[in-house]
Amino acid sequence: MVIEDLLASARYVVDETGERTAVQLDLPVWENIITLLAQTKSDENGNDDAAWDTFMKTLAESVVDTGIPDLAAEHDHYLYGSPKRQTA
Repeated sequence: MVIEDLLASARYVVDETGERTAVQLDLPVWENIITLLAQTKSDENGNDDAAWDTFMKTLAESVVDTGIPDLAAEHDHYLYGSPKRQTA
């Protein structure tokens, strides 16, 4: 249910043309995910791989395709209107 809560909390940032340029996710939902991971018990050998596996699965399930291929590299441009750093 945590992933569904995270996706339900997503809000899109749009530019002046109405195009989606970024996604804002609810911080308390992410904090809940981190809390759940912290509570994940290590295996009998003290290995925390189970927690990492849970985290990576949660992260993969949380991906939202914005359709903007350079969003990570150019997030300042899309969020704040800064000039792009790279040319397309």
